[in-house]
Amino acid sequence: MTHAPDASTLCLILLATYGVVYTLTASAIFDGPRDLLNRVGFIAKMLKCAFCTGFWVAMITTVAFGYWNVAVVFSVGFAGAGTSLFLDTLQSSLERYLSS
Repeated sequence: MTHAPDASTLCLILLATYGVVYTLTASAIFDGPRDLLNRVGFIAKMLKCAFCTGFWVAMITTVAFGYWNVAVVFSVGFAGAGTSLFLDTLQSSLERYLSS
C-alpha cells in the first residue's frame, strides 16, 4: 500500500512493535536466542536499546502489514522507536516503584 495506515492500524503496529521489542530485549523466554545474538556486535548494541530495536522492528512490522511506501515505513519506524522507548521507560519506572 502506498498510503499511510489508519489510526487503528498504526496503534496495532506500535503495540505489536513494543511486544516484539520487549521479547527481544528483556523477556526470559528469549534468553537463549538473545545470548547467541549478543555475540554479533551491531545486534548486541541494538538489543540493549529499546529505541534502536523499536525502529527496526517497527519498519519490519510496517512492511509485514503491507505498507511499502518508504516515507511511511520510515515514519512508522521512528514512531515505533519513540513508542518503544516510552513504554520501556514507563515499565522500568513502574518496576522500580513497585519493588521499593
